[in-house]
Amino acid sequence: MSKMNKLIKESQDNKKTLGYTYGTVKSYDSTNCTAIVSLLEYNGAEKSFLNKSGEILSMGDSVWIYFRGGGINAGYIAIRNGKPIPLGSQNSSVGRFVEYVDSGGSRHISEKFNYYGNSYWYTITPDGTKQITIYLENIAHGDYNHVEGQANHCYEYSYDSNNYIDFSEMKTNNIPYVRGNSSLNSLTGFNNTSVGGFSNHVSGMWNTSEYSVAVECSGAKNTVFNSRDTYVNGMNNMLEGVAYSIVVGTWNIVKGDKTKDQMAKYNAVFGDQNDVLNYDGCLVAGSWNHATADNQTVIGINAKSTYKSSENASILFNIGNGHNIEDGSLTQNSAMQVDFSGNVYAGGAYKTIGADYAEYFEWLDGNTKNQDRVGLFVTLDGDKIKLANKGDYILGVISANPSIVGNSAELDWHDKYKTDVYGRLIYDESHNLILNENYNDTLEYIPRGARKEYSKVGLLGQLVAQDDGTCKVNGYCTASVNGVATKSDSGYRVIKRIDETHIKIILK
Repeated sequence: MSKMNKLIKESQDNKKTLGYTYGTVKSYDSTNCTAIVSLLEYNGAEKSFLNKSGEILSMGDSVWIYFRGGGINAGYIAIRNGKPIPLGSQNSSVGRFVEYVDSGGSRHISEKFNYYGNSYWYTITPDGTKQITIYLENIAHGDYNHVEGQANHCYEYSYDSNNYIDFSEMKTNNIPYVRGNSSLNSLTGFNNTSVGGFSNHVSGMWNTSEYSVAVECSGAKNTVFNSRDTYVNGMNNMLEGVAYSIVVGTWNIVKGDKTKDQMAKYNAVFGDQNDVLNYDGCLVAGSWNHATADNQTVIGINAKSTYKSSENASILFNIGNGHNIEDGSLTQNSAMQVDFSGNVYAGGAYKTIGADYAEYFEWLDGNTKNQDRVGLFVTLDGDKIKLANKGDYILGVISANPSIVGNSAELDWHDKYKTDVYGRLIYDESHNLILNENYNDTLEYIPRGARKEYSKVGLLGQLVAQDDGTCKVNGYCTASVNGVATKSDSGYRVIKRIDETHIKIILK
């Protein structure tokens, strides 16, 4: 069967799930809003129906009866003929009747307050000689829906379970939503379906939105179940139990946990074949990536699904560099990860223009005059530094451009969280960090790099030192007075003279 024939059959089958008949009003009870109707397709049999047409009926009026499950006994008067309603009109609960009967005898009616857009003729030539004209009909059930394009379907369905969404307080323009109803939806494009939804907009082709609220779905062949306040665009994306999220791309999967009535919230997914399964606050971009914890950022290709770092902290940021191997399959791998404790993990080298390893130390004198002491030798007095003189123990040289800086406390006060005697962070039973009782979050924190009482001391590598002009390349130097380097028989190797008062040395 061709794709077009399958589409036609699907459209016809959907129509056949609807039940309509017509008759003539024999009497009308305005008190109970019911009418006795003679059913012309039932050999004139008379039956009482509730009047939902929004019109005062009179004897002899032609009416259309609409019914779904339960057959004719569950029917009600939907439309009074002879009084057409303008498209988009909202001053009556009468729907727009479509004068069309398919091969199964089903008639098609939109219910109250629906905008029922134009239907289309589609002509195909199966054998190249004979033309067959097919009527691809739009179908609208429910209230206040807007349906136009070709073969779009807006249905109401009963739904027993109430997973994910509490609909009890939901309303738009003071119109309450009842689960299973189909209200305030807009369908445009080709062969889209909205089932039991509220205030959704579905456009494009072959998209489906079921039991959802305020979902914007466009593209092709996307499926959205039990979701709310979410945007999806692209092809073949699947969302179930999703809230306040955006999904753009192809074959992405975002799901909540149906067994726990938990939605996947506040996620943004971009790319191809990524997934977020019952996590919140994730940003996933690229291809074949997988979120493995709340509030993760996962980018790249096929990021390795690591939940915990070696420090037992959840991964916060993950860059994937998975790639094809010889047999064409994909490997999972990560180029870099950052965990919630701030630890950084990388699969390659860290490259920088700096040439030394340094650590922050505090000046013994507080550097109250804010002097620039770069390039001077320093020594220790307890755990604080001072300028070195001849014969002093040399800790290092004040560095201007280190590649790595330790002891920085750049982001927060160094004692913000409780640690053990070795500096390891202490966690509570729920694996949350424990605030130090001395931490005061009302005070502004100034990092050590912005404070004159701290300087970076180069401890290892290549450093520029101030000298008295006596040092020679391939010779050695040490401290003389106030941290200035001078020629010596041993000490630190001089590898370059930069100018009359500066040399480059090696610390190790």
